[in-house]
Amino acid sequence: MSSSEPLTSPVPGLRSQWSNPGDILSLLLLIGGDIVQKALAQFVGVTVKLPGKRGPAVLVTPVAFSFGWVAYAFMSLMSVFGDNALIPEPDCRSIVVNCKNGYVRENRSWVLGRILRDYESSHEVDKATEALRIDIFEVKPCDRPKIDMKWVLGCAVIMAQQVIGSIPWILYGDWSIWMITVAGTLGALMTGSLSQWLDEKWPGRPMGSCQKVMALTRGNGHRHVLVIVSPGGVGWDLESMATASGASQRTTRVAFVLLSLWWTLLLITVSGLKQNTWFLIAVGGIGMVQNIYVAGARREPEAFNIPLERVQG
Repeated sequence: MSSSEPLTSPVPGLRSQWSNPGDILSLLLLIGGDIVQKALAQFVGVTVKLPGKRGPAVLVTPVAFSFGWVAYAFMSLMSVFGDNALIPEPDCRSIVVNCKNGYVRENRSWVLGRILRDYESSHEVDKATEALRIDIFEVKPCDRPKIDMKWVLGCAVIMAQQVIGSIPWILYGDWSIWMITVAGTLGALMTGSLSQWLDEKWPGRPMGSCQKVMALTRGNGHRHVLVIVSPGGVGWDLESMATASGASQRTTRVAFVLLSLWWTLLLITVSGLKQNTWFLIAVGGIGMVQNIYVAGARREPEAFNIPLERVQG
């Protein structure tokens, strides 16, 4: 290279990218699909009746629009055309033991696995004084999952995203960020409203007329055992729930094909953004933080529609 040739400074390109980072947005939207799936599994189950005497009850799952939704849509599209499952595999390996006949079943319920994981993490065993901790609980009646502060916080994050997305429209007349935020939020809420979520999250059958006593534990070498007494006619049959699988629905496949198209169009739209992109990064960023928090958060059994009352003994 001749010394007389001018050197191209990288400063203008870097300044432009940090002023309005555009290309990185389309890449961010492909990260974190498994996080979104676990966040949906945590929150799904709460139904809200729409206004009117004949207004239907709709599943409301406040998992915020984030960078992981496009990846999740295509991951789930592959799944529904395979085993047609929405709920993830249990992330806490455990077994369920019928205390009457000693029959052991490998737990396949995501809900029961989370109940055990959350109880273990909030009730640590002192290894110096306890070799095994056995806690006894009784199942109490409940007709819907409890709405806790984590669920309410999800609604608050969704509202905050709409406010952030509307700022460039108010200040600069650029409504594209708000449109993308609304479209992403609608896609997220529509995904969480599919009825197959309920069949998979609470499979099996309700309790019969006879009492059952079940033990939930990780097995040999672990120090927690949850003994759960289920009175006749109250709650779910936990033994059945541990091994049952939810019924798949044909409409779920159609819904995910349409939702995947929805997210593809949104991805194309995001790729064309040139101005005010930091606002969309803020929207997706707080959504991702909420998704990560929800996916791993501890929740009470009442939030999973299995309220447990500890029996003092």
